[in-house]
Amino acid sequence: MVFDLEGKDIHSRLRLKEHGIFSIREDNQGNYFLPAEYGERVIQIAQDGSVRPIDSLEDPIYLIKEDDVQVVTYNTGYDYGTLEISEGSNVTRLELDGFNRLVSFDEKYVYSFADLIDEEKTVLYIVDRKLDKLVKTLPLKHGVANDMKKIHGKLIITGTDNATELTVVDQKTLEIEYVELPTKNPEYILVDNDRLLITHVASNKITIMDKKRLTVTETVDIQHPVFKVRADHRYIYALTQLESNDHAGVIGVYDKKTWNLKREILLPKIRETLVQDLTLLHSEER
Repeated sequence: MVFDLEGKDIHSRLRLKEHGIFSIREDNQGNYFLPAEYGERVIQIAQDGSVRPIDSLEDPIYLIKEDDVQVVTYNTGYDYGTLEISEGSNVTRLELDGFNRLVSFDEKYVYSFADLIDEEKTVLYIVDRKLDKLVKTLPLKHGVANDMKKIHGKLIITGTDNATELTVVDQKTLEIEYVELPTKNPEYILVDNDRLLITHVASNKITIMDKKRLTVTETVDIQHPVFKVRADHRYIYALTQLESNDHAGVIGVYDKKTWNLKREILLPKIRETLVQDLTLLHSEER
C-alpha cells in the first residue's frame, strides 16, 4: 500500500502471490527489494514503479545491495544457511551453520550474524571478499538480532534476547565491545543525522544516542509501542502493529524536535495479516 504523508490517499495497492514478506530493503540506487521468506523469489520494485519477481534460492531471509554488490542469506536447512555474494557476474555461495538472519559488508569483509539454536550460541561470521572464504568466527554475547548498521567503522548490532546492551564490532580490528542501554531488548536502529534512534521490542520507549560517541543522550516515550521507524528532515514515522477487525497497524508521525504527535495514519487490514515494514518514497530520509 502507498499513502501520501497525510495518510489520506491510497495511491496504489500491489497484490503479490509470494508469502512471508517481512521487510523492505532499499539499495543505493532507489530500488526496493522484498524477500519472500516462504518461497524462492525476491520482488524488486524499481524507481519507476515497475515490479519484477527475481528467482532465488529457497527461503531468502535478508538482502543488502550497493551498486553491483548484492549479499543474500537463505534459510537452507534446519541448522544451516547459505550466504550468497554476488559481485557483477561473479557469484559465491557458502554454507554456514545456524540461522543467518542479518548481513552487512565493507570493502574487505562480508559479515553474517547467525544464531546457532541447538548450541544456544550466537556468532558473527567474517568472510573475506577477495578470498571468497570464511576467515574468522566471532562469538557474541547477545542473539536474535533484528538490525545491524555500519557506523563510523563499526558494526552496531541489536539483540532481542533480553539484552540491555548493543554489540559493537570494530571493522578493522574485529574487536568487540558492548554499550549499555537504559531499556532492554534493542531491536531496530535508525540513523538520523548525528544521532541514532534505538527501538525496543514491544516498547514505546526510543533510546537516542550520539552517533559518533555511542553514548545515550535521551530516552523518549511515544504514544504506541514501536515496531519499525523511519525519518525524514522533519518527522519521525513510527510503525505499530495492531490486531483489530479493521486495522493492521498505525503510523505515528512525530515532530523530530519536540516529539509531539502530529498525526496518526491508520492502516487498513487486508486478509489476516499484520503490517511488517514501512519506507519513505521520494523523501529526504537520513
